[in-house]
Amino acid sequence: WNNGFITTPAEAILVGDEVRLYYSASNFTHGNPAIYRAENTGRLEKFTGKIGLVSWPRDRFVSVDGQGEGGLLETVPLRGTGNRLELNYVTQPGGSLTVTLCDAAGTPMGTSLPLTGDELRATVTFEGLALEKLLQEPVVLRFHLQNASLYSFAFRQ
Repeated sequence: WNNGFITTPAEAILVGDEVRLYYSASNFTHGNPAIYRAENTGRLEKFTGKIGLVSWPRDRFVSVDGQGEGGLLETVPLRGTGNRLELNYVTQPGGSLTVTLCDAAGTPMGTSLPLTGDELRATVTFEGLALEKLLQEPVVLRFHLQNASLYSFAFRQ
């Protein structure tokens, strides 16, 4: 019923940690005679339309992925506020994600403990580093992904 014409509202709805998008759809396209005539066209039998709902976890519309041998994502120098770094990520069995915190020139200052699992708001742990103090200057984040997907990151208070 939803392989022809699809329309959506301008905005999705945020319900807790889930994004919901209602849509209307039909299995016909523009100009199909079934929507203009009722006699012997298959209207409401072969050709029909309905309302649907699609949902996904918060902030998981797009990801950067490191599969197989892994991958690396490096940011431009960033200036953050807060005292912690939060990630939204998923790792596959045997996979992991780590973050190397670098100064603006790219010199590493420390690497996080490995993260595994499926988290919407995981706090990254850098042993021996005071993130709030380091964020007074621009920093570069290097995400090392091994069978992992990174959806978003944010500096939080």
